[in-house]
Amino acid sequence: DQRFKVSLDPTQQAGSRCVQLLCVLDDRHLPCVPPVSLSVPEDYPRSPPRCHLAPHEYSATKFLSAVQAALESRVRKLPGRFSVSQLLDTWEMSVRQACAPTHSPTPSSSSLLMGL
Repeated sequence: DQRFKVSLDPTQQAGSRCVQLLCVLDDRHLPCVPPVSLSVPEDYPRSPPRCHLAPHEYSATKFLSAVQAALESRVRKLPGRFSVSQLLDTWEMSVRQACAPTHSPTPSSSSLLMGL
């Protein structure tokens, strides 16, 4: 998927039983966010990948904290087995959710009738 730039994490420990990936969201319609690290276990896809957010980066601003909270909530709702692609899509949707206005006014009945 071209929205994501994925590479092997250069800090991966030699002899590790999982693959560490460094993932960057590359969507010009979304704000820049810090990369996430994914751990893909040796028995993938039987066991799902895990997502790691750098706490010092994702707690730096209110927006990034909202991304983190949305991601944690969405990951808890994923099925027991999910793919790397599903996890990356979940991250992207969390960024989109954090960008959305927190309160949208309820349309009045007259604006609905007028199509506004």
